[in-house]
Amino acid sequence: MDEHLHDDHQKEEEFRLEFYMTAQAAAALLEGAWRPNQNCNNSVREVSKALLEIGLLTDLVFDGASVYHNDNDLASVRIALKSSKRVVTIRVMHADGELVAEKILDKTTADNRMAALVQWILQRYALAAMSLHDNKRPVFLRRRRAVVL
Repeated sequence: MDEHLHDDHQKEEEFRLEFYMTAQAAAALLEGAWRPNQNCNNSVREVSKALLEIGLLTDLVFDGASVYHNDNDLASVRIALKSSKRVVTIRVMHADGELVAEKILDKTTADNRMAALVQWILQRYALAAMSLHDNKRPVFLRRRRAVVL
């Protein structure tokens, strides 16, 4: 049977309210690498996003879930998880009256922590150069004194 996208969840707390047992089945498959965050909210998401951007998000976090239906009813749920070093997608479906979870994707990503740090430093210097200048020459602040280039 063909599956079609029925619903999309971006917030873990909303997904967990409707699909708690599905999330638990996915967590069991990952054997402790991820578990649903009972305290997830906008603040937690912002911190996770910031850590991910600089390559320091070590634990898998919820990235979204898609609910698929077939002609009759719910067919499967796909849960996307990510960290700075790993991306995982889990498919959970009913089979013989039980929830069955399987990995669709489990990919290790490149460690971009150093590249992110270099980019952050360059952005900081660029901002300093744009905001402080003397005769259109960039000025960088170092240990409480300005260095004019």
